[in-house]
Order: sequence, then C-alpha cells, then structure tokens
Amino acid sequence: MEKLLIQFANFMSRVQGPSTEITLHNFRTGEILFLKHGYVTGRQPDYKNNSETLERIKELAENNQDYLVGYRRISSNDQPLRSSNMFIRDENGELAYVLCVNQNIKELEQFQNFLSYFTTSCIPLESTATNKEETIESLIDNIISDEIEKIKHSGLDIMTKEVRFDIINRLDKKGVFDVKGSVQKVCEVLNISQATMYNYLKEIHRD
Repeated sequence: MEKLLIQFANFMSRVQGPSTEITLHNFRTGEILFLKHGYVTGRQPDYKNNSETLERIKELAENNQDYLVGYRRISSNDQPLRSSNMFIRDENGELAYVLCVNQNIKELEQFQNFLSYFTTSCIPLESTATNKEETIESLIDNIISDEIEKIKHSGLDIMTKEVRFDIINRLDKKGVFDVKGSVQKVCEVLNISQATMYNYLKEIHRD
C-alpha cells in the first residue's frame, strides 16, 4: 500500500506544481514517506516529524473524518497556505497514513486584492489613475520576485539559459509582459539584454 500511496503523492506533486507542497506521513512510525516542494512551508529535504506535528495531525483527524479541505494557515516561513489533509485508515479504522497538501496562496491573495481594487466603487476620480498604476506595478514586482524565489529555493542555477527560459515562460503565461515596463524589470533581474529577452519570447510564442 505504501508504494501506491507514494506513487499517488508523486503524481499530485506533478499536477499541483512548485507552489504546492505534498507530504505523505506514516502516522504509526512518524516517518515522512514522501516530501516534495518543502520550501513552500519551510521544510528541508531531511525534515523529520516531531511529537508536536504528529499531535496536530491526530487532532485534525478527530471525529473519524476522511479528509479536511481548504483551511487557511500560515507556514513557519510566514507564507499564507491553503491546506488539505487526507486521512488514510487501516481495516480497523486506525489512522495509518496522512497525505498533506499545502498550497502557497500568496499570489492568489495578491491577485484577489488586485481584482478587489478594480471592483471597488467610490474611488476619488483624481487619485484613480495613479493608484491603479501603483497597484499594477506592485503586483508585477511581487510576481517576478516570487518566481525568482521559487528557483532559488529549488537549488537551480538562475544564470543558466534553461532556467532563465523557464522563468520567462512562467512570467509570460501569467501575462506579466503585457504590462508596460515589465520587460525591462525582468531583464535587470535576470541580467540579460532586451534583445535576448525578445528572442526568448519569440521562441516561447513559436511553440
């Protein structure tokens, strides 16, 4: 059964992507059987469960629930998370394994605030244009910073062509380059020329 659960946890990590930590716990032994994208919550690859963690899992699994979905919490590295847990029991109904899914929702909350700003009424006319520009610029800066941080946490070399291409591809999919001035910002962060940037974008759009 463990092999199948680990396979499923690995599948979930591929589906959810780098903004989501997937952890599979053996509740009986306290062992972590699978951990992917631990940087989301601040867990290192060699992280070990402690009694406090296991006690918290036990509390979450009370009332014989099969799962908890979508509760909000803050990680040890101060990131907002949307957390879900699947409680897997043996034939006697005893808790045996726990699959934990922790999604970093920082970008989603930023985008929610961004949308909220544009749907809020009664904004003074004279301040609207300036505030919108500041909000968009702040959002773009945060998205760029978050993508760079993900790469740094993954241990990849940001100076390689492949990693730069991947970052630019991610930012392009998020619509970052539709905003005026964003190309120059990303070029400065990645230490590349605008000509190189446009070559990357041309290659991305060709695919």
